[in-house]
Order: sequence, then structure tokens, then C-alpha cells
Amino acid sequence: MSAEADLKIRLDAIRSVEGNSQASIDAAIARNILHEDLGYFTNVRTDYTLRAATFSRAR
Repeated sequence: MSAEADLKIRLDAIRSVEGNSQASIDAAIARNILHEDLGYFTNVRTDYTLRAATFSRAR
């Protein structure tokens, strides 16, 4: 499932049960972004690159 499809399903469910609860909508969007960054969805590959100076500081 794609991140966009998952978010649409979740937002539709929130709106049908809770109405337009902004806190719930914001939480669903934030969770979707996190899961997208963590690679939970099939269509996303996020590559993070660090410059050599940044990589040295991160160790």
C-alpha cells in the first residue's frame, strides 16, 4: 500500500467517526510521515546522505 492511500483511508475513517478533529488529523499525518520515513510503505525509498563533516560529528 502506498503512503498516500494509507493516509487517505485513515483520514476518511477519522472524519467519519470523529468529524474534523484537528488533533486526530494532525496525529495521523505525523504518523504517516514517520512510517513513510521508516520504510513501512511499498512505494517509498528514502535515502539519507550525510556530508563527510556531518558524518564525522555524528559518530
